[in-house]
Amino acid sequence: MSIKRVIILGGAGFLGACIAKELNRKEVFKVSYADVVKNPTLEINFIPIDLLELKSLERLTKFDIIINCTGQITNPFNKCFLLNTDGIINLTKIIDNCSSRIIQISTTAVYGSGKSCNETSPLNPETNYASVKAVAEFLLKVNLDPSRLVILRLTNLYGPKQKKGLAAYILRSYLSDRSLSFNNDGKLIRSFLHVKDAARVISKFSEESNLSGIYNIKGPDTDSIKNLISSFEKEFQVEFAKKFSKIKPWENIDNLSDSKLNTDLKIKYRNNIMTYFKKMIESPQNG
Repeated sequence: MSIKRVIILGGAGFLGACIAKELNRKEVFKVSYADVVKNPTLEINFIPIDLLELKSLERLTKFDIIINCTGQITNPFNKCFLLNTDGIINLTKIIDNCSSRIIQISTTAVYGSGKSCNETSPLNPETNYASVKAVAEFLLKVNLDPSRLVILRLTNLYGPKQKKGLAAYILRSYLSDRSLSFNNDGKLIRSFLHVKDAARVISKFSEESNLSGIYNIKGPDTDSIKNLISSFEKEFQVEFAKKFSKIKPWENIDNLSDSKLNTDLKIKYRNNIMTYFKKMIESPQNG
């Protein structure tokens, strides 16, 4: 059995740590994770690496698979911008002359808004974050052998310990003042992907070395903000004080296709968002 050496960049974060744990369960992988700070909950080999420091990236050449989870939203935004531009350029410089396979974690936000989108749809980012993620994808595509590159465009992640996003916002409100306020008209459509399901999908891509190219990772649940809140209220017998603006939402896709993923890997998700809500309400200390 051939052991694959894999490293997760940004591995101390919400998604990266979950990927590290998932891969570490499998005998075919020798797992390390890299970040600027160590995650004390991970009993996995840690390597301090900063994408913005070219010298620190030299040790990446010994790995068979590099999973890049860096470049998430930061405040101030400058760090996010640099990681998705200078950081990606540094990454391509280091691995240009080795055989490492790259799995880039991106976002479906790069499509902007549209009636229907698949992996071949033109990109039309509408926010700063989506724009820099599109730039990161471009830099990787023009500098790397396409057979070594996988770009996974994820939807909205949720799960325990995640403080950002719509699912976390609804749960916080339910457990506090039961008031919700949005800067759009509530017709924003979102797909939801549990972090553990995301990690399992990424693990499968790590195992299947013949796969390359771009894939949408959608998750099993898609709904508008208003409909999701209505379903929550009905399920848990609660009524939120809701405030919506008249502004039409950005990054709104009516129909996001994940048929390519289902054709190539036949994914079966283990989690759905309403079951997650129920678990968190029954045991809020796990949130």
